Parts: sequence; structure tokens; C-alpha cells
Amino acid sequence: MRLRKYLVKRTIHMVITLLIVLVLLFVLFRLMPGDAAMGLFMTPGITDIEKDQIALRYGFAKEVDYPGNHFVYNFNPTRIGHYTIDIEADSDTVQTSFDVNMDPAITDLNPPTIFDIDAIPAGNNTIALMVNATDSNEIKNIKYSVTDPEFVTNYDIIMSEVTSGHYEAIIQHTSVANNKNYSVMIEASDIYQNTATAAMTFEITVDATSGNITSIAPSFKMWNLMVGVSDGDVAANGESLPIMAQIEGATSVEMVVVTPDNTTSQPLTLTQGANWYNGSYAIPINGMFIIDVEADGIEISSSFPVNAASSSLSLPADSTILSAFTMQREVNGILVDEYPFIYDQASIPEIVVNVSAVQGGERFSDNLEGHITFPDGAVSTVYLSHPVDVVDRGMLEQFLYYMKSMLLFDFGNSFEDNRPVWDVILERVPPTLLLFGSSLILSYMIGIVVGVVVAWRRGTALELGTIVATLFLYSMPIFWSALIAQWLFFVQLEWFPLSGLGGVSMTGDKLLGMEYFVDVIWHLTLPLMTLTVLGLAGTILLMRSSMLEVMGEDFITTAKAKGLKTRQVVYRHAARNAMLPVVTSMALSLGGIISGGVLTETIFSWPGMGTLLVRGTLMHNYPIVQGAFYIMAGMTVLGNMFADILYAYLDPRVQL
Repeated sequence: MRLRKYLVKRTIHMVITLLIVLVLLFVLFRLMPGDAAMGLFMTPGITDIEKDQIALRYGFAKEVDYPGNHFVYNFNPTRIGHYTIDIEADSDTVQTSFDVNMDPAITDLNPPTIFDIDAIPAGNNTIALMVNATDSNEIKNIKYSVTDPEFVTNYDIIMSEVTSGHYEAIIQHTSVANNKNYSVMIEASDIYQNTATAAMTFEITVDATSGNITSIAPSFKMWNLMVGVSDGDVAANGESLPIMAQIEGATSVEMVVVTPDNTTSQPLTLTQGANWYNGSYAIPINGMFIIDVEADGIEISSSFPVNAASSSLSLPADSTILSAFTMQREVNGILVDEYPFIYDQASIPEIVVNVSAVQGGERFSDNLEGHITFPDGAVSTVYLSHPVDVVDRGMLEQFLYYMKSMLLFDFGNSFEDNRPVWDVILERVPPTLLLFGSSLILSYMIGIVVGVVVAWRRGTALELGTIVATLFLYSMPIFWSALIAQWLFFVQLEWFPLSGLGGVSMTGDKLLGMEYFVDVIWHLTLPLMTLTVLGLAGTILLMRSSMLEVMGEDFITTAKAKGLKTRQVVYRHAARNAMLPVVTSMALSLGGIISGGVLTETIFSWPGMGTLLVRGTLMHNYPIVQGAFYIMAGMTVLGNMFADILYAYLDPRVQL
């Protein structure tokens, strides 16, 4: 049979074999009683939506349209403030605005307050920087940046809390000269990342004899930037608020309030009291406002939240296509009519936008386009879609979906990190090919040669010694051999590393070029040596037995009678024909190159397919295991095809 015709025939056989494998996998897995099959895909704590997504992804369920003409978009506001939304359908547009407020009971958007800052001598030529601050929630940290007299700046150093609300840091003085100024910036932040800042400068006096600091005189301080809110938590839209800051030693002070959209900065008219500067601001809209105070070129800032007044949501009138416009907040899966909407810092609320769209008496044919303008002025384009329901597929539909996915090598996503199975497998195949491919080549090359020599020298001490050694190695469990190799070459001799792929330095940096190559080979040697020695034993025994059988054939006697040299008889005639069983064994081993050795890779922590299969099995990561076994089946079929072709090459009596 010609090679082309043979390849076509075997390809058909291979496809049929893989189809049978897929059908068996489907029968074994999908026909489990009840929801056992679906349960393998699930992990504790996942939501119903996540369950539906998994069922859809793996063909257990399908989407069907809900009845009606409505379109839905679920919107998660990420901040308080005033929003605008418009929805378009062809030439028709509806628009409305809505407000998102904060509830002080569940959300904290108020920054900490820095009540006082100071610096005093701390002995041994050091300065103690002290800050008093408080907040309605736990302060995450207070840090400072300092520029010393020699113009050396230290950035963002965390201060230590000495007592509740009192923080200190030690600054080492670097100069022995008098009349030197320090500049310090303070930043306090709470667990919600709300921040407030303060600043100070001070002059030090140093004793000329001892070099110790004798006195510290603050020359400028700016702190305690506050907004006078009536209820102490959140201001209301339309309210006129007093804004205050404590400032000492400044010749000029400016205070500016920046609106939530960052487009308007309104300077305030200030009145000065005893170390206090006071201003007033009439709030035009709700959202997060920023206060910037600048005194003699030094600037500090803070922020404050503003809620919209309680009112009802004004929804747009119907257009030609769009109608029945609604907006509701979803709480624990239930739509509630509360307005203004409430922002929850712990769990972002979901606002459901719902609108009907009918054109020509039928539901609008496409998704609706919308635009949301955020409080900061940013605009996001969104699409409202008609909702669908998730229903179970019938067994025949599941089978067809399964077969289509597998034939297209679409194995889904890994449950562990939601990455495509192909990406995960392709990361693990190269290390396995390197280890097991090298072991396969070495064990069969050496095993064939040694098996030929041992068989030809039958009855000698060489044969007896080789048989004893190979039987001993062949009977050794792989895990025991690997542990003995680790104990000998790592613990006792310290020649090779214990485990891992290598390619990384002792400091954790990735090696490059020749250093990378040498390090990987160094890590590869011990597991490769273990696998090769154990694989070598079986190949030697198989080749020896095959050689003994072939040497009794008539064509070997004829070759000797013709006067051919011993080497020609052994290698050209006997060995070539004796290799047929070895070729079969090697072809069946090709699948193992991809699957990897589970025990070997686990013991040596080799990041290949073997460890992937173990981890996937233990974590019920079915897509990973299914994809790996499917590839192994394909490799085994291809290996058999390769063996048949090699048969015909080695033995002219074999016809394709």
C-alpha cells in the first residue's frame, strides 16, 4: 500500500478512535445520576449567576429569551455624586439624572482630622516629630516626608502610634550648624483610603560644643483643615458650610474648593482669627469636594462628601420607540424603590436600568446604546440588552455541544484561575517534553545497543551481570528510586539540586542566556538520570529477548554462511529485525511524554503535565484533566501510526 493511501486510511481510523474515546468520556461523565456531573464543576460559595455561567460554558444549559420587550443594564456606581444617563434607539433618545448618596452607617468618606503637629528635641542629636489625629474609623497609617538642612529628602516614612491617636517619628539631624530649617509634610489615611494632609517648617539651634540640638522653633504650621457639617458626618446639597484651617506663621493664605467634576475651583473669602482662617462655601451639587489650602507656597488638602436632598427620581417621558423607563436599586436580589440611591463601600450596590423598546410593533432588533456621565465628568458607553433565562439542555443537545467543543479542541477554562485550558497545558508541555522526551531518547538508544550486545554474547558473565542489574532496576518503584537518588546526590554528595526547573538565581531574578541554560540542565540531570536508568532496564530486557528470537531465524544462518562480518550480521540483519517489538513499546510511550510521570514530577517538583494532572484531580479541575487525557489519547494514536510506518522501514516483509 502506498504511503499516501496508508496515511489517509490511518487518519480515518484515528478520527474514529478519538470519536469512540469522546463518546466513552461523555457516557462516563455526563450520564452520572442526578446532578453529580454538574457538581464536579462547582466550588463552595459560588453564586447562582456563576453556576449559570459554568452550566452555559460547558453545555449543561442554554440561554432562552425572556418574554417581553424590555432591555436591562446593571450599573454599579463607584462613588457618590450626580450622574446623567441617556439611552438611544435609532433617532430616539431619553435622558435622566440621578443621585447617589452615602449612608454614614455603612460608608465612611470623611478623611481623618490632624489636630496638632509639633517637633521637639529628643536627645542624641535627634528630633521627635509628633502628630495627633483621629477619625471615626481606624486610621490605617500616618506618614511623613521631610527635607533636612542638607536638602536630603526622605519620602513617605510611616510613623509609629505611641498612644491612641498620638503618633511619633524620630528624625536624625545631619548637620552641626545653627539656624537650619526643616520642612515636613504629613499625610494621614484611614482604612478606606480617605486622606488629609498637614505641613510645618521649624528652625533648630545646635550646641556648638556637643553638637546636640538645644531648641526647636516652629516657623510655620498648617493643620486641622475641617468642614463644619451640622450632623458631623455628611453635608447636604444647597447647604452653606464653614471651612476652617489652623495656620501659624503664614503671610498669605488662599483656600480653594474644587467641585466633583474637577472643572470649577472657587476661591473662598477668608477671615482670620487666632491661628484660624475661616471661609464659607455654598454647595451647588452632591458628590466629593476637595479643599486646597496654600500658604506661602506650601499646600495641603482634604475632602468632604455631600449628599443630595431626599427627593423622588424624575424619569423621562416616553418616546416613539422607548417607554416604561425605570431605575431601581437591587439589594440581595430584590429590587427596592429607594431614592436617592445609596453607595455601600463594603459591597458596591447595583442599580438596574430597565426600559422597553418597541419598533414596528416588535421588540427592538438590537441592543440599546447608552451613555453615563459620572460625577467626575467621565463618560462611559454602555449597552442595554434583552434579558435571557438559563434552562437545562436535553442529553442529546449536551452530547452535540460536547462533541463540537472537543473536536475543536475547546476544553473550556480552568476552574482554579479561569484561564483557558490550552494556555495552562501549553505552559506545562515544554518542561515535560524536555524531561520525558530526553529520557525516552536516551533510554531507547542506550537500551537497544546494550540489548544487542548482551544477546549476542549469550552465556557470558556480561549477560548474567546485565540481567541481574536490569531486573533489579526494573523492579524498583519509581518513587523509591527518586528518593534514593535525592538522598545520595543532594543530601550526601551535594552534586545536584533537590527539585524544581531552575532558571532563577538565588535572589529570585530570572537568569538569561547561557546562565539560564546551564542552571536548567543542572536541575534536569537528577530526574533525567532517574528516569533514564529505570526506562533503560525494560528496553534492554525487551531488546535482548527479541534478539535471541531473531538469531534463530534462517536468514541469520544464511548471512553467516555468506561470510559476512559479525558486526554486519548483528546490526544490519539481526538488530534491525529485532527492533520491531521495541518500536511498538516506544510508540506506546509517546503518550507518556505528554502526560508526564505523575510520581516523578511530584517528587522532583517538576512543573510539567504530571504535577498538573495531580493538582487538577485533587482540586476537581475537570476541564484540565479532560483536556490532558484527550491530548494523551491523540498522541497514543499518532504513536501507533508512527510505529507502523517505522515497521515497514525496518522490515521489508511488512507492507503498509
